[in-house]
Amino acid sequence: GNKGEEAAVHDIQASLEAEISDLREKKDARFTKIDHETGKGLGFIKMAPSEEGPSVQDLAKALVQDVKETKEKKCRFLMRILPVANTCFPSKDLIEKNVKSLVDEHFPTEEGVTPVKFSVVLEVRAFNSIPKNEIIDLVAQMVPKPHKVDLSNPEKSLSVFIIKNICLLGVVYEYHSFFKYNCNVLAMSEEERAEMCRKTTAPGTAPGPSKKAAAETADKPTEADTTAEKQETEAAAEEKKD
Repeated sequence: GNKGEEAAVHDIQASLEAEISDLREKKDARFTKIDHETGKGLGFIKMAPSEEGPSVQDLAKALVQDVKETKEKKCRFLMRILPVANTCFPSKDLIEKNVKSLVDEHFPTEEGVTPVKFSVVLEVRAFNSIPKNEIIDLVAQMVPKPHKVDLSNPEKSLSVFIIKNICLLGVVYEYHSFFKYNCNVLAMSEEERAEMCRKTTAPGTAPGPSKKAAAETADKPTEADTTAEKQETEAAAEEKKD
């Protein structure tokens, strides 16, 4: 009887020690998968802060830059990589509070500072409590002078992604230069992007542009995103069939 009780106690202790060890490993991990069903097709990876390692926005830029330079995607079904620095409930007060820390870090105001060209990127899903233009105005007005708005070629973009009752805030470098951080489009050649632009010309409109014109318009990320999403969906459907 005593041996059985001792064995049971030992099993419980071993189980607790294993669980504590697992928790410590997760706490010390640089990257942790977050199980949160915020929206369909979304995944989150938590990045532990590090004084020595890159910031989340530096890492995101490095990843998309690698795809653009090598023309290789490391994950078949990964479409976009976006850095998130702060999260909050999507109210004006909380958005303003959490954006302020990003503005203070990325848009300094000391004398002699180099002006930064910036934009505000807003994407909303299943949320209509605040008009989009009010959110954009709120965030844009928080960036002090001498920094200037540049919607066509911003160096930094303050990103605001609202999904239901969660607001994801961050700073994205060269958002348009990297095709909205869309890995599908970044992995394409200039010719493939030009061909994609021709295919996305709506029926009944003017004929597709010439090769030269298509190459010039190949940097339009909106058209590229639409086709890339369609290709990704078709690829996923094919794999599911298999």
